[in-house]
Amino acid sequence: MKFGLASILKGCCSNDYLTNYEPLLENVFLPDGEVPLLVVVVGPCRSGTTALSNVLALTGHFSYMQPFKSMGRASLEGGRVKWVIKENSLAFSKETLGVETDIEYFDPVDLLLRRGYPKDKLQVVTILRRPEETLDSWQRLWGSVSEERLIQAYYQTVAIKRRADQKGIPVIPYVPETIRYNDPGEVIARLFAAIGSEELVYHPGLTDWSQGPVFGESGSNVVFFDNPPDRFIQGVKKGRGYVSEMRRPQLTARQQEILSLSGLGMIYDQFRVGCEQCLGVRIGG
Repeated sequence: MKFGLASILKGCCSNDYLTNYEPLLENVFLPDGEVPLLVVVVGPCRSGTTALSNVLALTGHFSYMQPFKSMGRASLEGGRVKWVIKENSLAFSKETLGVETDIEYFDPVDLLLRRGYPKDKLQVVTILRRPEETLDSWQRLWGSVSEERLIQAYYQTVAIKRRADQKGIPVIPYVPETIRYNDPGEVIARLFAAIGSEELVYHPGLTDWSQGPVFGESGSNVVFFDNPPDRFIQGVKKGRGYVSEMRRPQLTARQQEILSLSGLGMIYDQFRVGCEQCLGVRIGG
């Protein structure tokens, strides 16, 4: 069975995305005053980035939803999206990779640095979900999908982590299955400790969403740059809390073979072990 792993790896190691994104950096506006510590959450689509972003927004700080991806998509249609980063001490930004076009694969940390964001004001949380569950989720939302695009999203996440590590930017590897095997509140408390900001203090309302505010609505601190279809965010909007639901992936034998040959399982295991070490938890049996 053949698929373009070599070309995927070459693409993830290059800066080809700058062709599309470098002209868009003028649409990113840094505050004149205090530049916030910006925690960038990034991973493949359907990896739990939205749910984690809601937890972070409930701390009372702005959570920017896919600013660069929204810019890229808008540019394809001749539109313009502006990202005005508000003066504050702490903020969050979520980006996802995939699933259909080249412009949905990029490095948000590198782009921020190129825009002049101070390196010492950046932290990164790279997220990877079990690849079988991610592919299954892609199929349920988009129907027929490219396995190569999924593979590309995983290797691009690895490349983002590697570049940030090389630049000395703190990176926390995270897998959403962590809350399947551990108390979600304890996981979030440990994540906050790893980020190291004194402004991040866990309380039960961060993981129990029954009291609101509802994700994306007034007072939620979530900032959108486009209008995502409801099916992408309804799980978080209607969810009662930060939980991990387990579903048996519905994959064909061919898809399972592709994932086996792609190395995604090994990549996920490396992230899982890194998450265990960073947060001091056990994930799985």
